[in-house]
Amino acid sequence: MVKSQNFKTENRLPPIILKYENQLERDPNSLVFAALAEAYRKSGNYEGAFQVLRDGIKNHPLYKFAYFTLAHCYFDVNQYQLAYTTLRPFVANERENFRVQNLFAETCLKLGQTEEALESLKYCLFLAPKNYEVAQKIKEIEQSISPTVETLDEITKKQDIPNIQVSDQFELKNLNPTGSKDIDIDEWKQVDFSRTTNQEPKIQEEQLAKDWQVGQTPELTIIEEKVEARPPTGEAPIITHTLVDLYCAQGLYQKGIEILQKILELNPKDHKSRARLQELRQVVAIHASVPKQKHGVHLRLESFLDALKERARQIEKRQENPTST
Repeated sequence: MVKSQNFKTENRLPPIILKYENQLERDPNSLVFAALAEAYRKSGNYEGAFQVLRDGIKNHPLYKFAYFTLAHCYFDVNQYQLAYTTLRPFVANERENFRVQNLFAETCLKLGQTEEALESLKYCLFLAPKNYEVAQKIKEIEQSISPTVETLDEITKKQDIPNIQVSDQFELKNLNPTGSKDIDIDEWKQVDFSRTTNQEPKIQEEQLAKDWQVGQTPELTIIEEKVEARPPTGEAPIITHTLVDLYCAQGLYQKGIEILQKILELNPKDHKSRARLQELRQVVAIHASVPKQKHGVHLRLESFLDALKERARQIEKRQENPTST
């Protein structure tokens, strides 16, 4: 792992970065790798971010927040095609995620793919109707492309989209879609999902959800305690299936499997839970096989890192032998 002291003196580092580094050092399989990579990105340590993501995605190839941060890193270093390729598979299922849609739109604009950019920008405006910057971009794109393209007003009228009430988090002044480095990383609060024998404060994986998702994810450890303490009722399967979905959305499939097994212990005839359990076991099996045969995103990331290292070697060589050039 490329530690942060390689690009800043340790006493000037945000404490949260040191905390994430120590957490990942203690547990290399922790999901905190994605939060550390995001903190590196915001601090300008792109080499560290890419290497942490490479190792983390190898262990957690289904963890979507890692891919969001990876795409943002690519965007920041002007690798727009790599950012597009990384983010594109998630766009259709992340329509309520402002940051994903906005980053994808910005990436498409850099590549000249205006129609895809326009589609994502319209979703952004549905989520944040008061965002003047997004509205202006939509207007400019619609004026620049074919006049037959439906305007935002026409689509809104046709689909009878209600007026969305927006909280302050969607105000333009509170958004940071361009990934500028003026965000105070110390404001993050995070819990580690790995169980610890001591009572150290846990680092919340919800950290990335706060950046990449609309709304807050309920604190999973608290919910789990409530589920275990709740006597079996007719509503219990619905509530616990919701918890399973929460865990799965964050890549914690084994936690979901454990909950489903408890449900089946109480109600062996619950066919829905049995089918869901079988589905998750298949996902875990696929998950285990992916690191052995590297998928496209991981191969592209390794190739990009190799290119960065080669360029660094060439620069170092020229500095050592200035007369040879």
